[in-house]
Amino acid sequence: MDIAEDWIKNSNEVLTINLDVSDSSGKGKEVGEGPDKSHVFNPDFTYPIYGDIETIIGYKDLQLNLKMDASTLLPLVTMSFTERLERDGVFFDDPVKKLLEHLPEETATDESDWEERRAKELADGFKPVGEDVGSFSADGEKYTVYRSTLDDPETLKLHMRLRIFVLLFIEAGSFIDNEDDRWEIYFVYNSNNEIVGFSTVYCYWFLEPSVKQEKAPKDASLEQLKKQPFSPTLRKRISQFVILPPHQGKGIGGHLYSLLFRRFHADPNVYEVTVEDPSEAFDDLRDRCDLKWLTDQGFSSEVFKMLQTTSAQGTKPGEVVVGKSKIVAGEFWTQWLEEHRMKYKMVDRQFYRCFEMILLACLEVPSPSKKRNFKDSRLFIKKRVFMRNKEFLEDMESNAMVMSKLQETYESMVEDFTRIMKPVLGYIKDALRKRPREETSDEEAKRAKVE
Repeated sequence: MDIAEDWIKNSNEVLTINLDVSDSSGKGKEVGEGPDKSHVFNPDFTYPIYGDIETIIGYKDLQLNLKMDASTLLPLVTMSFTERLERDGVFFDDPVKKLLEHLPEETATDESDWEERRAKELADGFKPVGEDVGSFSADGEKYTVYRSTLDDPETLKLHMRLRIFVLLFIEAGSFIDNEDDRWEIYFVYNSNNEIVGFSTVYCYWFLEPSVKQEKAPKDASLEQLKKQPFSPTLRKRISQFVILPPHQGKGIGGHLYSLLFRRFHADPNVYEVTVEDPSEAFDDLRDRCDLKWLTDQGFSSEVFKMLQTTSAQGTKPGEVVVGKSKIVAGEFWTQWLEEHRMKYKMVDRQFYRCFEMILLACLEVPSPSKKRNFKDSRLFIKKRVFMRNKEFLEDMESNAMVMSKLQETYESMVEDFTRIMKPVLGYIKDALRKRPREETSDEEAKRAKVE
């Protein structure tokens, strides 16, 4: 049986989400009027609910509405349509029923019931759950971040309400295990106590030697391993990260990520901070935040200084002076960078990615050795590009093909790095101009004394 197009609806378009802002009495304002208009929006994805092709069949003029209190996220689901298609005496699937399968059991389907329950929840005023762990200002407004865990009943209730956003706004997103006590949840509220976003973070415990020592032999017995001194450390993994559409474009995501990273870095029990399957947009946000943070820590200036060291008078290309010795620069960089990676608690890929961008930023700042720095930096980055694509490149028939593909990959990467760095390049260059100027004057003074 063929079905006319007016019976087939795109589920992303017919489902609207309304974060309803209550007034001081706890009564909601009219949907779509005044400041609330921006709080009505559509999801990015609905395939976890309505299937891969994201369609709802069998209704004319269908409208689905997921309404939530902007502070408590108490949910209400309603539906309207003008006609319902019947086929062989059977109606098509109820889209409300499918949506309710992914919402908490308390979800209302009657608006008067929902209004009554909301008034009760807000009768004594609203207080965010969890511990206040920091605040920031963005786009002229103050935001506060609260941390909590799922063993708190109020946090669990709020999480059950908001987790639908994981399906609607994170591609391939899925619910976390509510019974796993290693999850942390960070909620972001604005000054009106509206929830604007959240992030879930998973804590991995693992053991590392508490003192520097030789690696245990491969055939070491369990008893031998038990005698090794170990200390517990944490790896924090940022898993889900959502800023709701009405509050996007204000820089809130960058502030939240930076707050989380600074918090984890300051914790002596945390060994490393990771991110689970980041999207391209989140990768860009993370890169820019990490570049600014590394610059604030003085790392960009250290890299700039190291570039001058590797280009010191009397060294050959690829050499660096360490004390009174000249060693291969690559070996020194490898050791130096790994020490800094561990210091900054960043995973390999992210740290070296940021380092390569900082190398490119350093080349934007005038220096006596800029020409040589450019050559050394380009060779260093190309070597890393080759190692990342070694198997693919080694399968090519000739060295000429390898060099051509390597150059193509390098240029593509530089183009992408330039795009990513654009919003923060000025910030990095200002820091490089400020600190190296003092160091350069000291070096010039030393040379003058020698001469």
